[in-house]
Amino acid sequence: MVRPFFSHGFLHPARGGPGVPSALDSPPASAPTAVPTDTAVFASVLPRAPSPTLAASETEMPTLAATWPYNRPARYYIYQCVSCLPSAPPMTIQRMTFCITAVDVRGDLTMQFNVTWTAELEECKNYVLQPDLDNHRLYLEDDLENAYRHTGSGGCAAERKVFVPPTDDCTGWFLFPPAKSSARAFRFIDSNNWVSVENIVLGPREPA
Repeated sequence: MVRPFFSHGFLHPARGGPGVPSALDSPPASAPTAVPTDTAVFASVLPRAPSPTLAASETEMPTLAATWPYNRPARYYIYQCVSCLPSAPPMTIQRMTFCITAVDVRGDLTMQFNVTWTAELEECKNYVLQPDLDNHRLYLEDDLENAYRHTGSGGCAAERKVFVPPTDDCTGWFLFPPAKSSARAFRFIDSNNWVSVENIVLGPREPA
């Protein structure tokens, strides 16, 4: 076994006198074979080059970033409205304005359409908005002509709302299934009142 005081080239007077190495300082005959052994151990702890698997994953990152840019999880501000006279009695309302304020695409890609109703009423006459829990005459259609029925609702989309004059409003939401893979735009259709909110884009818009 090579002793540490020899491996650094020190001479120890206590063993061999001043400037004279002792017999213990002499390397054993097998010392030359220790050099490649030590070198091999040292080389094993040097940093290793990236493996082919890591290199492949790095080259795939731009491909993952270039995914379909529409209907991804985010909040999309819309602020599009239509106005009408409701077709259902009682006819105490002068105008009803329906707006889509924003769309939240959730992590599971379902689409929550946040909406408002604003009623302008005749003096001293209320108007009752019935819930739309099972009203599938309110639905979505995409630019590929796929139809989507809402699977959930909340706020005054799911509750009876009494509007009081002269002007009253309420908010609610409708939940729809995930968009089809190639859909780029939607329209929200109210076939009860023959109106629709057009060109709802959940992604980048083309320049006007």
